[in-house]
Amino acid sequence: MPNRSQLHLLRAIAIALLATPLPVVAAPAPMTLGGIVRTALPGCDAATPVRAPSGAVYSNISDCTVTGSPGKVSTGWVRVDPSTAWVSSNLTDTGGNGANGRKLSGAVVDGGMLYLLERNLTTSGGMRVGRSASVAQPSVTWIASLNFGWGSFAQGSPDGYQYVYLRDAPTAYGTADRVDLVRVPKASVTNLAAWQVFAGSSAASSWVSWTNRAARRPVLSDPGRINRPYVSYLSGCWTMAVTMPPLSSASRGNGLAVYTSLKPYGPWNRRYYVTGKDLGEGAQFSLLWPAGSC
Repeated sequence: MPNRSQLHLLRAIAIALLATPLPVVAAPAPMTLGGIVRTALPGCDAATPVRAPSGAVYSNISDCTVTGSPGKVSTGWVRVDPSTAWVSSNLTDTGGNGANGRKLSGAVVDGGMLYLLERNLTTSGGMRVGRSASVAQPSVTWIASLNFGWGSFAQGSPDGYQYVYLRDAPTAYGTADRVDLVRVPKASVTNLAAWQVFAGSSAASSWVSWTNRAARRPVLSDPGRINRPYVSYLSGCWTMAVTMPPLSSASRGNGLAVYTSLKPYGPWNRRYYVTGKDLGEGAQFSLLWPAGSC
């Protein structure tokens, strides 16, 4: 493992080391997957850790039991650091596994406000966006519904926008072919009238209103292999981790792809790509741990 700064891959809530990427020259160097170095919430799915103004780290969890929770929960909120603790909030859902219970797919803290994306509004899909003035003990007001099955907030946006990466499908399950992109001015996240959908190309960006989202164009395509896209901005580099859909109910996933870009909409350089291997349902790079560059 190199001695230079390292990228940390968050798989569910288990954090695994990746080999440090080299600076961009003609083409980015590939990454390799290392071993797990920390497991904070074993057995829990779909974690998106965020830092509260106090400095503590919190996250959503799915389909698991933690000390203090009301049994196995479909979704809930926990403190991860400095110690693990269940948090009582209006996010808790004990509805069931998979599509039978609501789950959080995205979380971001902006100006001390917590913004969330919740999926599985019905067993056929659907999402909604909400906000909470508290990160440590959320009391979420849900504002607007979305006709997509999965979305996640990019972490660490350096400009005046928050970015939402959407799995272009009405449900969070099964296969999908592409990833779409929304941007919205910070502090206006829950105002759908302010949402802009990417409708251009990596060479010429273009944005349309949420009302005109049928004109959207993908920022990434990989037919049949899009499951859960997560993006973080790390040391001048947009980094996307995309897990691939499981082949059966016995597996959590069927592969993993990692891409980097200098812009939120691409072009995306493939840095890691493996199929036919169960590396979990979700994976992401977290800016809460040290990172390298593009």
